[in-house]
Amino acid sequence: MGSSDFAAGLAVTGFPFAMIAATGNKALIEEWVKPFVADKDAHYVGCWAITEPDHGSDTFMASTPQFFDPTISGQVTARAEREDYVINGQKAAWVSNGTIATHALTYLTLDPSKGMAGGGVAFIPLNLPGVSKGTPVDKMGQRALNQGSIHFTNVRIPKRYLLFDTASYEAYPQSDTRADQRSDGSDLYRSRPGRLRTGARLYQNQASRR
Repeated sequence: MGSSDFAAGLAVTGFPFAMIAATGNKALIEEWVKPFVADKDAHYVGCWAITEPDHGSDTFMASTPQFFDPTISGQVTARAEREDYVINGQKAAWVSNGTIATHALTYLTLDPSKGMAGGGVAFIPLNLPGVSKGTPVDKMGQRALNQGSIHFTNVRIPKRYLLFDTASYEAYPQSDTRADQRSDGSDLYRSRPGRLRTGARLYQNQASRR
């Protein structure tokens, strides 16, 4: 039998570097992706810094009214200042590889007035001044998957480390939320019992609290 928790940790290790590769930015690929690929000593360990104390799947509610609600925005913020972004806020204790990661694919808020649609995605080295980490979560299960919080206090990153800005951010999570829809947007699982709104589009049930 395999270890799903260990496998999950290995999977998210590559997230920050794979996302840089997907942008096609040659300078960032030279700076980060090639050293990651050549690394044989775990000097480069990535994490997926998305979950926050007050937010989980909100990030993936693209094209729903809630995604544009200005009263719902991320807790990790990025403020432009000259050639940098200044990062503040906290990611929740459920960040996979959170306390052992060296680099993070970080979801953050650039413009809270746009709600979750005002977000962006940045590559953040976790050895920068102002980054701190919580203790690993002491879980009953999946103990081989390290998880823990990450805190940002006036952390500065160069603007070139912002991989997706508000203009491209909405389309980014949609690629995940559309995975369970037909090409016409209808629910793939309309025949399953117990669906909240049988035959409705998935995003119309996304904000349900039942």
